[in-house]
Amino acid sequence: MYEQNKHVLNSIKEWLARDEKVFLVTVVTTWGASPRPPGSLFAYNSSLGMQVGSLSGGCIEDALVEHLSLGNTQYPFIKVFGDHPDDAQRYMLPCGGTMSLLIEALDNTHLSYISKIISTLDSRKWLKREVCLDTGQADIRVMNHKEAHDIDKVSLDNARFTHVLGPIYQVLIVGVGEVARNLLNILKAIDFHVELCDARSNVVDRHDAKSWDTPLHLCLPDDLIKERFSDSYSAVLALAHDPRVDDLAVMAGLHSRC
Repeated sequence: MYEQNKHVLNSIKEWLARDEKVFLVTVVTTWGASPRPPGSLFAYNSSLGMQVGSLSGGCIEDALVEHLSLGNTQYPFIKVFGDHPDDAQRYMLPCGGTMSLLIEALDNTHLSYISKIISTLDSRKWLKREVCLDTGQADIRVMNHKEAHDIDKVSLDNARFTHVLGPIYQVLIVGVGEVARNLLNILKAIDFHVELCDARSNVVDRHDAKSWDTPLHLCLPDDLIKERFSDSYSAVLALAHDPRVDDLAVMAGLHSRC
């Protein structure tokens, strides 16, 4: 899973905790030049008129929010954009693309449901989210690594929607410096969760790394890698150019699945 989907889920949890009405929208299928892949999440807070996440990079979000504001549809349901000849011009969908979306209406009774999804993902586990379009019943089941990889990540069959979610893709950059700063921006731009690690306080202060707007660990990397960055959805980059730091990161990384 990528950082933006996690941000959407966290926002939904905060909104539901304040008893606000929220729509959760998931990309089910795409055809043509679609900016966002199946499984991408978007949420609209109808109480505040706020949104988070992306479905098309902006092509259809306004039309979708207008549709949701009508409030006269039975949820959940599938909404398709781009299936009509006029849609390409109306929504400016690139290359005549189409996109089908699952739309769910959530309230504070769904808070424990969303919280369970977040806590499962935070524990670096896989889960399968199933939604019955006929009844609206939503279920979650924790899965192991092999089971999760043997099924489609997003599917719709016999009015049952399935969405498999896994650990967020994350990168630990070991060693603060100019290369790390630029790489950090690139990784965040392509939706990875990124953290920094450097025990050399003088180097951290010289590069003003505390202002880089990303988690910073002022410690040596080996224990951190073992505890937080040891699975196959993590990457460790040794950029300190100091063997006292880099060698610890490389040795810990080679003894993990990162």
